[in-house]
Amino acid sequence: MAPSEAAPTPVVSFPDLISHAKQTRMEVRTVLAITFTKMTIVKTESGCKMYALGTPQCSSMQTLLSASLPKSPNGNNSDVVRLTPMYDDSQIKIRAAPSAEFSLMCERQRSAVVSGVMDYSIGLDESNLMLNTGERLYRVLDGRIKSLGAIRVVDLEVDQEVEELTSVFSSKRPGFVSDARVCPSDNRIIAFVLNKKIYIDINGVVVFSTAEAEGVTNGVSPYIAQEELERFEAIWWSPTSPRLLFERVDERAVDNLSFSCPGKLDADPPMRYPRVGLSNATSELRMLIIEDGKVLQARLKYSLRAYFHTMEYIVRAGFANDGRTVWAQLMNRQQNSCVLVLIPEKDFIIDGCQSTDQRNGSCSPSPSTPFVKHWVNVHANESDAWINVHNATVPLDSSDRPGEYSFVYSKETGKGSQLLIVNITLNNDGTVFSQQEFSLLPEDANFSICKTTNVHVDKNRKLVYFLANHSNPIEWNVCVASYSHRDRILFRQLTPDGITFKTERASHSLALHPEVGFACWATSLNQQQHCRFYALHHSKDDVLPTAEYVTEVILAGTAPVPSPTKKEMVPEVIEYKTASSPFTFYALVMKPFNYVPHRSYPVVQYVYGGPGVQVVRNDFSTWVPFQKYTRLGFAVVMLDGRGSANRGLDFESPIKRRLGVVEVEDQLEGLRIVAERCGGLLDLERVVVTGWSYGGYMALMMLAKHPNVYRAAIAGGAVTDWRLYDTAYTERYMGYPLKENYDNCSVLPFVHALPEEPGRLMLIHGLIDENVHFTHMERLINTLIKRGKPYDLKLFPSERHGVRSSESAAYLDACMLRFIIDACNLPSR
Repeated sequence: MAPSEAAPTPVVSFPDLISHAKQTRMEVRTVLAITFTKMTIVKTESGCKMYALGTPQCSSMQTLLSASLPKSPNGNNSDVVRLTPMYDDSQIKIRAAPSAEFSLMCERQRSAVVSGVMDYSIGLDESNLMLNTGERLYRVLDGRIKSLGAIRVVDLEVDQEVEELTSVFSSKRPGFVSDARVCPSDNRIIAFVLNKKIYIDINGVVVFSTAEAEGVTNGVSPYIAQEELERFEAIWWSPTSPRLLFERVDERAVDNLSFSCPGKLDADPPMRYPRVGLSNATSELRMLIIEDGKVLQARLKYSLRAYFHTMEYIVRAGFANDGRTVWAQLMNRQQNSCVLVLIPEKDFIIDGCQSTDQRNGSCSPSPSTPFVKHWVNVHANESDAWINVHNATVPLDSSDRPGEYSFVYSKETGKGSQLLIVNITLNNDGTVFSQQEFSLLPEDANFSICKTTNVHVDKNRKLVYFLANHSNPIEWNVCVASYSHRDRILFRQLTPDGITFKTERASHSLALHPEVGFACWATSLNQQQHCRFYALHHSKDDVLPTAEYVTEVILAGTAPVPSPTKKEMVPEVIEYKTASSPFTFYALVMKPFNYVPHRSYPVVQYVYGGPGVQVVRNDFSTWVPFQKYTRLGFAVVMLDGRGSANRGLDFESPIKRRLGVVEVEDQLEGLRIVAERCGGLLDLERVVVTGWSYGGYMALMMLAKHPNVYRAAIAGGAVTDWRLYDTAYTERYMGYPLKENYDNCSVLPFVHALPEEPGRLMLIHGLIDENVHFTHMERLINTLIKRGKPYDLKLFPSERHGVRSSESAAYLDACMLRFIIDACNLPSR
C-alpha cells in the first residue's frame, strides 16, 4: 500500500475558532442534554406514574414533573409519554441564585447547578411528597403545598405557646438544606439538615435541632466521603420506629485551606481539605429517638474503632430491617480491609445519662433486639490491591427467621465482581450460630457490577436488580438475580445488547418499582440518550421476570429522540491486544469530517488513564463533544489502558503504588496498534495529547516520557504532586504511610525531560479549584521556571475543577484549538 498523503493542518483565525467553539458547544448541549433527573416510579390506584425533576421549556426554574405511564406498548412507535410540571413557580419561594454550599455539592456530584426544586421524596404509593428548594422545605398534602420549619415561641410569663412568629428558613438566616427525609414509620415526622445541623419537624413545627460547634457538623458527610467514597447521605431513618441514625463529623484537625482569587474582597470562606498523609475528619454514629413528641439524642459508648480497630472511614451505614440494630460498613485508611458490622441499640447511650435511665433502668434507648447483644462482624473483605466502594449493600428482610441477618453485598474479583448474599445467624445469647455467604452470579463471571448505582431488592419475590456490563465491557445492562435458591444460579439480563443504560452520580438509583417496571437513560454510540420505560412481567413458571420496552419518556415541549446517527459518522471501536499484557483493550477512533481515503490526518489523543473512569463506552456522550476537533480536520483517538475502571482488579491493580507508569505505556502502545489498524488514517508525526484532572497528569507524563512521539500536550486541572492531593484517593492507590514512590510518581522529577521548544506545552487551571488545588500548578510552574522550560498558561480566575461558564468554556476550546493547530505546524522533530 502506498504511503498516505498528509492532510494539511487547518488554517483558522482566532475569532473563527471562538465562533466554532460556541457553535459546537451549543450543539453538544442540545444533543446531550438530560432534560430531567432523579426519576421515581410509583404505583397508583389506576396504574403507575413517574416523577422527576426538570426545567420546563417556558421556565428557568427546576420543578417537579410527573406523568402517567402505560402498562404496555400501544403499537404506535410515535407515541411518547410527556412529563409536565406539577406546580408553577409562584407556588414556591425560590432564591434568585443557588447558594455556595449547593454549588459545592454539585461539584461533588458532578451535576449541573440549578435554581428551583433541587430534590424531592415520595413514597412508593404516591404518599409523603416533600419538595426541597435548597433554602426551604415544602410538604404536599391533599394537593396543597405547605411550608415546613416553623418555630413556636413560648411566652415564659404564662408558659404557653403563642402564635408562630418565625421559621428556621427565615430570610434573615439564609442557609442550605442538604438533605430531608420523611420518617417511614410516622409520616408526621421529618428530619432535615440545614446549615449542617439536624432538625426534627413534627406536623410542620420544629421541635429539636442538634447543637452547633465550630468545625463540627451533624447529618452531613465529610468531603472525603462525598468526593472519593460517593456517599452523600449522613442521616438514616429506622424502617420500623422513629429513630434517626446520623453521622457527626469533627473536622477541627483537618487543614483549613482557602480557594479564592488573591485580594478579592468577597472571598469564599476557607474549606477543610484533608491532604494526603495528614489528618482526616473523624466520624461517629449517633442516634435521635423520638418518643411522645420529645427527641432524645444518644451516642455510641464506644469509639467505632472498638468494632474495627483500624477503622478510618464510614463507607455506608443504616438500620437492619428489625429497625433497632444498626449496620455499618467500615474501612481502614489503606482501603485494603473492610468489615460489615452489626451494632446493637444498647451500645447507644442517651445524652445526660450517667449510669441509668430512669425510664427503663438503662442508659440504652430501649431494650434491644433479643439476639444482637453485642457488636457482630457479618462480613470481612481483604484485598492485596485496594477495595473499591459500591452501593450494593442492602439489608434483607429476615423477620420470619429470628436471629438471622442477611445482606446483599458486592465483592470485586480479578475479572469483574460478584453479587453475594452474606448471612449471619445468632443464638439467643448473641453468640454466632452460623455465618454463610453464597453468590448470585456464576463463579467464573467476567463482568462488573456498576458500583455507583444502588441495587434494588424485591423482598417479596427475593429478587435483586442491578446494572452490570454483562453483554460487553463497554456498556451497562439492567440485570436481575434471585436469592430464593441457594443451590443454583438464577440470573438474567433484562435489557438488550448494544445499548448502555445509565444512572446519575447525584441520585445513584435505579428508578424501579417491582410491581410495575423501571426507567433509565439509554444510549449507544449511534443513538442519543433518551429515557426508556420498561414494564416488568412476572410469571408463575419463571422465578425471574422479563422486561418489555413500553415507551419513551420526554419532557413536555421537547422532541422524541431522533433516528440513529448514520453509520459513517459514528466512531469506530477497536478491540486489540498488546505484547506487554494478556488483556483485551478498547479504543475509539473518530475520523475527521473532511476525511478522504489514503490521507493521514493530525491526531488529538484524549486521555484520562486513571482509576475509576472508563472513557471508551457505548455511549453517545463519549464522542460528540470531540466533534470540535473532527470538524476542523483532526482525527481523535481515546483508549482505556490498565488502571481504568469496570474490568476487574487484575486489570486495575497494575498501577498500585506506581501511578504514571503502566498507564503511560498502554497509551503509547495502544496508539501505535490503533494507527496500524486504521491503515494510515493517523499521522503519527502530528499527535497532540490532551487531558483533564488525572488526564492532565497523564498528558504531562506522556509528553515528558515520550517527547519524540507527542508533538505537544495540553494539561488541564492536573495533579502534579501526589503529596498535595486528598487522603482517600491518593492513599488508596499510592499507599499509606507515604514512601518514596510519591516522589517517583510526581510530575516534578520529569520536568527536565519536557521539550525545550515553545508551543509544546499548555497548562490550564481554575484558580478556585477546590479539588485539584492551584498549588499543583504553582509547583509545576516554579519547577518549569527553574529548569528553563517554556509553557503557555491559561488561568480561569472564577472557575473550579470544571470550567462551567459558557463564555469561559468557549474561550478555552478556542485557545486549545489554536494551540493544537500551531503545534501541528511546528517543524518536524
